[in-house]
Amino acid sequence: MHGMSAKSGHLPFVIDAAEEEAAGDEHRNDGRAPRKIGLAGESLTEFFLWQFCENVTRAAEGSPYDVLAEYQGRILKIQVKTSRYCTHGKNQKAFRYDIVRKSNYRTLSGTRTDNRRFREGECDLFALVAYDLRRVVFTKADHNRKVMTFDWHSFEIDEIERISFASSVKRLIGTSGAC
Repeated sequence: MHGMSAKSGHLPFVIDAAEEEAAGDEHRNDGRAPRKIGLAGESLTEFFLWQFCENVTRAAEGSPYDVLAEYQGRILKIQVKTSRYCTHGKNQKAFRYDIVRKSNYRTLSGTRTDNRRFREGECDLFALVAYDLRRVVFTKADHNRKVMTFDWHSFEIDEIERISFASSVKRLIGTSGAC
């Protein structure tokens, strides 16, 4: 893990993709259904977005993003991923996010779930929610990754929501010229 500060513009990530793929989900189970935890993550994301954006709305069911936000006249498509604490590596607490778009379809033998990466244009930002801490880190959508893991210290940075949102939007505008 890297221990860079928010002042340098870098957050402490776990960046070994092979290790991330192999890490198992050892999430605590308190009886809440995953869908309810996901909805809570979307609501928390909207709460923070209202502090930075002119308008925020929940996307239609089935959209490749969960929230639309208007920021400085630009519409941002935001995919929300919510995670509980999990053990990663040497019993270090981290938050693991499966950055895939799940779709169910029927076959002759039953229903299958397909997990695929998000395609360019499907979403602009990921909002990674640390459910246990009630915090959100925003990041520019990385369409090449299927898993992201954040050290829990990332979420303890003062104003991480504002810092990560501003940084992510800046990277988004800088790479595409527009949102």
